[in-house]
Amino acid sequence: MERKLPIPYKVILDKLQKDSWKGEISIKEVRLILNFKFRMGRENLQSIINEMDRMKLIKFKKQGVVKILWKVK
Repeated sequence: MERKLPIPYKVILDKLQKDSWKGEISIKEVRLILNFKFRMGRENLQSIINEMDRMKLIKFKKQGVVKILWKVK
């Protein structure tokens, strides 16, 4: 059974997945996508990224690189 994921996270992860290469994307690109595409302020960026990390949707692979674990269907 698949867990329920909030719709905003599905949309964000779909966009991140499209812009990633082999499921990896730089944290700088993640911030730019969240900031410009979804119109989020600087205050909300890190809290969204941390929440996605706690939910095991993304994982920090090495400094500056994020691995996307969730596959959007």
